[in-house]
Amino acid sequence: MPAPFDATAMWVKADMVATVAFTRLDFFRTPRGPDGKRRYLRPMVGPEDLARIRAAIAHAIGLYG
Repeated sequence: MPAPFDATAMWVKADMVATVAFTRLDFFRTPRGPDGKRRYLRPMVGPEDLARIRAAIAHAIGLYG
């Protein structure tokens, strides 16, 4: 990931959930490829981390006691 997103530790603001349209999001741009076309990074969250994020959001909005 490009700086400043290259940290080994990350955190989630699970109590600040917002709805955002995909059209308002943008990928990280990288240098153009040899063919001159734009290239983008598409980082993914692993299934274990995603499960922990979902649990944190559920707790933050009161779905768990």
